[in-house]
Amino acid sequence: MNLRSWNPKLLHHFQSITKFKNVYNFKYLSDPETCQKLIDRMDLRRKYPKSKGNLDIVDVFPGPGILSSMINQELQPRNHVILEKEKDHVSIWDNLMKTLKDNGGNQENFRFVKEDGYEWETYNRLIEEKKIITPKVENRSRIHDELLIVANLTSSSSGEPVLAQWIQCCAHQNWLQKYGRVRMLLLVRHDSSLKFLSTSAFPKRNRAALKRDVYTESHLLAVSDIVSDTALTPGEGFDPHLLFEEQPIVISNGAVAPSPGDLSVIEIIPRGDLEGLNIFDIDHLCQSLMYKSQLPVAEALSMVGLGASEALCSKIRPEILAKIPRHLTRDEFLEIYNAYTVWPFKATFEDTIDILMEDSRSY
Repeated sequence: MNLRSWNPKLLHHFQSITKFKNVYNFKYLSDPETCQKLIDRMDLRRKYPKSKGNLDIVDVFPGPGILSSMINQELQPRNHVILEKEKDHVSIWDNLMKTLKDNGGNQENFRFVKEDGYEWETYNRLIEEKKIITPKVENRSRIHDELLIVANLTSSSSGEPVLAQWIQCCAHQNWLQKYGRVRMLLLVRHDSSLKFLSTSAFPKRNRAALKRDVYTESHLLAVSDIVSDTALTPGEGFDPHLLFEEQPIVISNGAVAPSPGDLSVIEIIPRGDLEGLNIFDIDHLCQSLMYKSQLPVAEALSMVGLGASEALCSKIRPEILAKIPRHLTRDEFLEIYNAYTVWPFKATFEDTIDILMEDSRSY
């Protein structure tokens, strides 16, 4: 097998895995050649040129681990923490760790932690109690070059809520994002990437996509070649502007297990200009404007608060007021935010708590 990122020590190990089991409806990449194409598309060596012996990777629910082992081989990190708790996959990783220890003493620096990567307390134990990794805080003027998050969020029951929560963590600068602007490489369902990555030029853009745009820089790296009644070609239903700009690779249906595919890969990076923004005001504006997303902004502002339309319209450019909220760019939305934040009658946090509950859920 002639693959740059393939670890030859693991050939027999992966050959011995006869079936990728459907654990809580996760999806996994099962083809090494596809994983190599994806790693090339991620451009990891350019993004982490000093990764060898300096980078910590936190890898959540990797499943059987073909992609994880190849990312490890590509970057040769200081620590590669695997968070996996599902019984079948714990057994696979126990065997993988034994294979590596018997063939070089685990020079790959994997750290296998049998805990739930969706639980907040897992990270407290990982860093503060067990000190398996000790990330340093990086200046937010640049992307953190010693910490990387890789995660499988394809669980049909909890994957998308966790994605929303992690984007919110980028805004609040908590969880692993408290150490700086930490890149996240995420496997998600097709519908999740469609929902969160739509641009301002796409009619189906929603509140989730607007908030993601405000808080993060994001990229669509790959889409699966699924065929159904509603998706006849790869990327069917996606924002065409997004597909043109990103040029994602196409993952064949046979490279995803269990089949059918239904898998996308996205990159999310917290923005570097969030300091000083009132996240609660932004969340309230997103919620309120998108509630009337088919009306012009001038009319939708009535949902922001009593008298908001009359008070704020004079402070916002006419071309923005004429748009509908779905079509607002990030800069245009922030112009509305800047007018709202100095309005003396804006909503208090207590007024918006019922709105924020959905995005503040624990995981």
